[in-house]
Amino acid sequence: MDEQQHDFLPPLPGNLVGIDHHVAEVMKLADTDPSEIRIIGICGIGGIGKTTLATNVYNKLAKEFEWHSFLIDIKETINRKGMEHIQSLLISDITKNHESRVRDSMMGIGKIRFSCEKKKVLILLDDVGHRDHIDKLIGGCNLESGSIIIITCRDKALLKSEYRSYELKEMNSRDSMLLFSLYAFEAKRPPTDFRILSGDIVATTGGLPLALKIIGSLLKRKDKSIWVETLENLRNVPHTDVQEKLKISYNALAHNEKQMFLDIACFFIGDDKRFATYFWKDLRLRPDSGLARMIELSLINYDDDNKLRMHDQLRDLDRAIARTEGKQPWLCNRLWGEEAMKVLRHKNDNENIEALHLDERGSREFMERGSFTKMPNLKFLHLNAVGFAGDFKESLTELRWLKWERCCDSFEATSVHLEKLAVLELSSHEDIRNPISENWRGWSSIKMERLKVLNLSWCSKLKSNPNLSAFENLESLTLKGCANLKEIDPSIQYAKRLLLLNLSGCRSLKMLPEQLGELEHLEELVLDDTQIKEIPPCIGSLKKLKRISVRWFFLRTMKEYSLLEKIPYSIGKLGELVELDLSHTSIKELPESIGKLNKLKILNIGTCKIERIPSSIGKLQSLQELIAYSCHNLEGQILFDKGGLSSLKILHLNTTKISGLPENLDQLSSLEFLDLRECRELESLPKPPCSLSSLWLTCRSKELPSLSHLKHLQYLYLEDCKSLQSIPSLSHLECLQRLWLYRCGSLQSIPSLSHLKHLQELELASCESLQSIPSLSHLERLQRLYLSHCGSLQSIPSLSHLKHLQELMLISCRSLQSIPSLSHLEHLQVLYLESCESLQEIPELPSCIRKFHVWDCPKVERFPNLSDLEFLSNLELVNCDGLKKLDGLGSLKSLRVLHLSLLSAERVDHLHAIEGLPKLGSLEVVDISGRKHIQVLNLSHQERLQRLNLDRCDSLQSIRLFYHLKHLQELILESRESLQSIPSLSHLERLQRLYLYHCGSLQSIPSLSHLKHLQELMLISCRSLQSIPSLSHLEHLQVLYLESCESLQEIPELPSCIQMLHVLSCPKVERFPNLSDLEFLSDLVLVNCDGLKKLDGLGSLKSLGVLHLSLLSAERVDHLHAIEGLEKLGCLELVNISRRKHIQVLDLSKLEHLKWLDIDHCESLVEIRCPSKFLRTFGRRGCKSLKKLSGFQLEAD
Repeated sequence: MDEQQHDFLPPLPGNLVGIDHHVAEVMKLADTDPSEIRIIGICGIGGIGKTTLATNVYNKLAKEFEWHSFLIDIKETINRKGMEHIQSLLISDITKNHESRVRDSMMGIGKIRFSCEKKKVLILLDDVGHRDHIDKLIGGCNLESGSIIIITCRDKALLKSEYRSYELKEMNSRDSMLLFSLYAFEAKRPPTDFRILSGDIVATTGGLPLALKIIGSLLKRKDKSIWVETLENLRNVPHTDVQEKLKISYNALAHNEKQMFLDIACFFIGDDKRFATYFWKDLRLRPDSGLARMIELSLINYDDDNKLRMHDQLRDLDRAIARTEGKQPWLCNRLWGEEAMKVLRHKNDNENIEALHLDERGSREFMERGSFTKMPNLKFLHLNAVGFAGDFKESLTELRWLKWERCCDSFEATSVHLEKLAVLELSSHEDIRNPISENWRGWSSIKMERLKVLNLSWCSKLKSNPNLSAFENLESLTLKGCANLKEIDPSIQYAKRLLLLNLSGCRSLKMLPEQLGELEHLEELVLDDTQIKEIPPCIGSLKKLKRISVRWFFLRTMKEYSLLEKIPYSIGKLGELVELDLSHTSIKELPESIGKLNKLKILNIGTCKIERIPSSIGKLQSLQELIAYSCHNLEGQILFDKGGLSSLKILHLNTTKISGLPENLDQLSSLEFLDLRECRELESLPKPPCSLSSLWLTCRSKELPSLSHLKHLQYLYLEDCKSLQSIPSLSHLECLQRLWLYRCGSLQSIPSLSHLKHLQELELASCESLQSIPSLSHLERLQRLYLSHCGSLQSIPSLSHLKHLQELMLISCRSLQSIPSLSHLEHLQVLYLESCESLQEIPELPSCIRKFHVWDCPKVERFPNLSDLEFLSNLELVNCDGLKKLDGLGSLKSLRVLHLSLLSAERVDHLHAIEGLPKLGSLEVVDISGRKHIQVLNLSHQERLQRLNLDRCDSLQSIRLFYHLKHLQELILESRESLQSIPSLSHLERLQRLYLYHCGSLQSIPSLSHLKHLQELMLISCRSLQSIPSLSHLEHLQVLYLESCESLQEIPELPSCIQMLHVLSCPKVERFPNLSDLEFLSDLVLVNCDGLKKLDGLGSLKSLGVLHLSLLSAERVDHLHAIEGLEKLGCLELVNISRRKHIQVLDLSKLEHLKWLDIDHCESLVEIRCPSKFLRTFGRRGCKSLKKLSGFQLEAD
């Protein structure tokens, strides 16, 4: 979780079985009313597949969201790194700023809300262990409508009643056998002689995917006698005891493998596999074979960053085993948490303890009590925020791995000789920087001559690496995130055994030393996110180098390119190089010598300034991936020397200006993926190789070459082929699953589709000249048919044979007058019609339909009878001028969402009543905004209603039985000028959001004291409203937003839980509440408040991150002469006091986190005292009296 990939989706495990149905069910929960915020909880026992299911759904939804975040294994990560770390990752993902850090979880809540404000987000919170985790990550966020939050957890009780929950059950017997067989036999079914035995074993697993996977892996290639023995062991385990079943695989490990397995579960989850390998090698545990065995048994895995991962069920099993090795803590080998604290207070020596993980309190006691002298066999020690002190003579002599988070810059210990130390980690998290520097006394005081791994990540005070002359055995040096590191000390030449040098995120590093060429054993060089302009020629001396990465994470800085401009010719000497990543650099050309890299497999030059690709690349026999997308300067003909590229599988050239491809393209015999999207200068496509499975193309040609030889093609995507008039025959593409045609404006026809028996998705968009579609009758597996902006399309062929069609979407097909019969489509779940201006009627719908959406189809007057649609859950008829009546509405027993709004006042409204509404007891959302003629709304049986939108219902006179809406979560009233009162709200126990907009005649609001779950109260342009009822008892109120309430005179006392207080353009408000008890307030915005004279208690707002007190026009009356307590607000990040005319001195000296400061037109301001740090934004126009800026710096570009 340390580095979230903003652009890449999380990977799914292989051998997915039986998941499609569950994905479809969760997608139904996600596909409810897009105008609401959907929170979906997936619960079930450990090992049932919750994370896999959630990841699958997340990947399907992610393309619809600009802002998304995937947070995995939350419970364990919070235990190891704290809530602040998780909050930092979430903020980083949503803001796309990798520098986001949280130092206090309460401040983090405010920062998350600020980051997510009015954004449509997709967030996955995996393995939540406590309700508090949810509240501190998404609680009180004012998200944009359409946002989706997915939560996975074991305990259903963690999910609030208003969440949509899905309980994942055990696999059925058929899917269980399939999954087991894939792991035990690498086949879909067991061999005949193992069929009965396999069935018996599968029956013992209770349909638990994790158990099926692990036991199947255990028995792969084993004799039948071992199968029988395993079956007997499984039958002796209670059916519901998952961990005992998993323990059978643990027992199959050799002794050394068990020790490594326990180490991972207790200490190493999320750690670099390579670091752990050094540790185990020094203990002679044979880690290479041991790790391979554990992976083979599906007990562990590791991700792309080499971080060790383990399922939480296995983690809990192993930790239980580690605890029971000794009944008393001091008899255990591995200790952490409270049990470790007990041992620290034990007076006797303890020879059993070999691994110890301590928090800050435990680390302090470890030093104060001299516990290091009592544990002679300690091999792994994890300390936190403590300094070394005392005499260490003959102590820690067996220590191999010292993990020392937040290491103190002081060092007072003596006689520290860690003679067997192999791994030293002085790193911290990116959100908590380490204070040590290259001058730290520990470098000279600690003797560690056998050290192999030195990890100094996020040591922000390092300006140079420490002197390495004493570390001749060093093999791994990591300086990741050392933002102030300016140089690499020449002593690096003495670390001749170095294999890995990681300098990623060293933003101040501009050059590499010539001594780098002395590292003749170096295999991996990571220079991501540095200011290095040139790779020195000495790199040619690194004959064993296998990987070079100099990529630039432009999302972190919003600068598209790094400064790297040149790669030396000597790079051609790196005969062992396998991967070269130069993405997002300023490189304009690659040397021809790159053609000598015979072992190169991956070359990534995506989003570079490169102008041409050297033809010598054609000689690379081992190259598998050539990635050159978004190289906007890359133009002209691509030429490859003949004789190579026989291994090339992936070729990305999309979004470039290339005009031609090699004529021998068809000779790239291994090419599977060819991406030429947005290559608008590409003249034509040569004959593609027969190995292709995916072709994505934009070109200027009127026709395409024959595709009949592409027997393996699964995806064909043609976009912006504006001159393309015809497509060659597709009759031989029997494997084709998806056919997409986008913005092919000259395309008039499509060839026969009759042979595409595996086609699942057909999408035609913005093909304006397309007048007809060939017969679809043979597309038996078609599931999705999307037709969008095909303006000339007048008809659609018969759909009656599409037995598996699930979704039909027709958007902006302006000439389409009718839709063929749908009544026989027994799997159709979604019908979406939008902006089909000529469409006059909608045919009868099949009873299986679940979502029926019609938007902006003004001529449709005949709507189908709805009475037989027993599964319909979502009905949206928006901007349908012809809608007069809905026959059968009262029969829709499954209906949850009813959306009948008109979105503009110009629309013609013929709907005078909604008949049958009282019968719809399942309704959760009702939106009839803009319906001018409806006078009475009968909601007498809608006890499940959660959201009600009555915007601009100008004739509405009464809402019947308001008090029955016990599940109502959101109530919106807008533009009801005649509305003078609101009925009692006292029975709306679950109301979370109350929004009153433009209720100009409303003079009072009924008591809110019973709204125990109210989180947001928003009052906008309620001009006659003079007062607000008491809010002090609303223990969940987080947001109070008041705007343009011109008669409002005072704001009542606020509950201590409030987090956002916004008051805008309320000129008569003179009495503001005392703020001293608002410990969670993170946003205070008082804009255009003429009556503001003083803010009592401001200095007590320890969580405040945003303070906005501006006046937006010079005509405003200003009574504010000073801001008392400002200097105490250490968490402030934004201060805006623009046009405050009387303030003379602004003391910001203790605001260390300040990033945005706006003092525009503060005419009397003479002095600003600001901390010595960088500001991102400083607005100071019109400050004619400003003379002194103390300790001020602007952030360098």
